[in-house]
Amino acid sequence: MPPGNISTILYSIDSLEDNSSYSIGGAANIVEDNGLDKKIEVTPQRLGKIQVTLHVVYTDNTKGSTTVAINVLPESDHLVGFQIDQGFHEVTLNVGGGEEENLHWLMPIVTYETIPEPIRLSSSRLIEFSIDQDPGNPVINLSADGLIRGLRVGSATIVGKYEGRTDTIVVNVQNSR
Repeated sequence: MPPGNISTILYSIDSLEDNSSYSIGGAANIVEDNGLDKKIEVTPQRLGKIQVTLHVVYTDNTKGSTTVAINVLPESDHLVGFQIDQGFHEVTLNVGGGEEENLHWLMPIVTYETIPEPIRLSSSRLIEFSIDQDPGNPVINLSADGLIRGLRVGSATIVGKYEGRTDTIVVNVQNSR
């Protein structure tokens, strides 16, 4: 960015992952202001490849922008929480109805002590899953991507482990008829 007196810094973050429509933005948090130099903090809300664009408005109403690509990686330092499905601990699926009633995508999130908002994991493949159910007559199927599919009426418990943290969710499958 060219030097000058900055009045506003806005940002937008877009996912560079193939199958994501993730996009957020807003005013950048200025953490240090030394006149012409400003240090900002932008917190991505998910892991994976993202594109951060900064939009600057100067006091003379000229504008500038710059874009960088970043790969946000997980780390266990300062990790204080992990939730398999955004904090939900129970989900109900319906077999015998429409396909949308019988499927559920897990939305795992992590929280760090140094970041005020939770971060969504872009992939469930980072989680070590186990399912408490009868292996000879399973109630659900869980894909590596985090898609749960009800197979028959009953209950199963999914246990997820991520960077030393564990969370569970109970999946109840009922007949929709």
